[in-house]
Amino acid sequence: MNILQVNSRARRDASHSTRLAARLVQRLRETEPESKLTVRNLNDVPVLDEAALDALFTPADQRTLEQAARVALDDTRGDTSGRCHRRGRPDV
Repeated sequence: MNILQVNSRARRDASHSTRLAARLVQRLRETEPESKLTVRNLNDVPVLDEAALDALFTPADQRTLEQAARVALDDTRGDTSGRCHRRGRPDV
């Protein structure tokens, strides 16, 4: 079983919904010990702003260091928010 826990909270560890989700995931994993857990914290995701879009639409060989770092951040997180814009472009 694959479990995706998506957290979006302002209070971090004091969040009631995050604690509830953690208990739910714990119980799921007790019944399915082989399950794989992926946690995404939306508050840790950089905003898709104009600078991010510029980086995504700039060909890889023309990006500044800041633009390359922004695109790499999406790629290492497995983020797909920009991938629809890059689909079919061999330079990214």
